[in-house]
Amino acid sequence: RLKGIDFSQATALKVIGHCAFQHCESMKNVSTFPSSLETIGNGAFRHCTGLEEIDFSQATALKEIGEGAFQLCESMKNVSPFPSSLETIGYCAFGNCTRLKGINFSQATALKVIGHCAFHRCKSMEVVSPFPSCLGMIGNDAFRHCTRLIAIDFSQATALKVIGHCAFQHC
Repeated sequence: RLKGIDFSQATALKVIGHCAFQHCESMKNVSTFPSSLETIGNGAFRHCTGLEEIDFSQATALKEIGEGAFQLCESMKNVSPFPSSLETIGYCAFGNCTRLKGINFSQATALKVIGHCAFHRCKSMEVVSPFPSCLGMIGNDAFRHCTRLIAIDFSQATALKVIGHCAFQHC
């Protein structure tokens, strides 16, 4: 069974397609997405229940994390800071990552959209810091049922126009 992935030498990789690694339940980590990566497709790592951490530190061209890309990665505890190139976090991208403790948007200086249900039911999440100045929309139910959430930092979110329905309900 697949235990981990290291993309560090995949220097031409631009897209990880839809459902590419879906249901790789023994996978524990994805270390070092390559700097060439632009898109992580819908459901690419969905239901990788053993996945504990992902490292975006080298993914300097990443623009989009697709719908449900990391949904149901129930063991995920750590996500390195999102890269400055990231523009969109898709629908339910990290939904039901029940052990995810926090999200750091401090380097995501191009992020415009956090999709509907993007972090829905991340029940262990305590901190969201800080939303970037360019963020325009937080989708419906984006952080709904993040029942341990104690701090949200909007201090830099000067372009924020929409906080969707029930975005922080039951927090």
